[in-house]
Amino acid sequence: MAYDIVITRRLPGESWDRTLERIEQSADMMPPRLSAPMTRCWERAANRIAGADAEFGRGRVNRLELTVESPTVRVIFEEHSAFVSIPHAHGAHDATSAMTRVAEVVSVICEESGWSAYDQQLECEITDSADLIGDGARHLESAAGTLDRDDDTTANPKKRWWRFGT
Repeated sequence: MAYDIVITRRLPGESWDRTLERIEQSADMMPPRLSAPMTRCWERAANRIAGADAEFGRGRVNRLELTVESPTVRVIFEEHSAFVSIPHAHGAHDATSAMTRVAEVVSVICEESGWSAYDQQLECEITDSADLIGDGARHLESAAGTLDRDDDTTANPKKRWWRFGT
């Protein structure tokens, strides 16, 4: 299980539910390659997140993947969206520190892309890093306490297909 954030362009007047549906519907129509402008955008973001030595995993040519350690934060960059994920297990250690790193990563991606971020656990747009850190840390801590159980009562039944770690 993981704490997931989606970053994408939200059309004027469009609800987040509609935005997420649009992303889901367009998943099958993803271009075969990332465009040159988006590749440059994501490379700039990755260099700011992980430094000049940032290396991408290229599982598919239409996406770039970046994993940052301490804590482990996974980022997937696609043509029309980016996804940030951190395992719930980080809540058992220092959830505030982990979510501070997540907030930094999300902020960089939003700055580089000009897009907005959506917190799938809290079901709201991220407008303040402090809220993400505080609320996210509480969620991570709560979720970490359920990892040894068969049912994850903190899971959001409305989560979309991009939920990682399941």
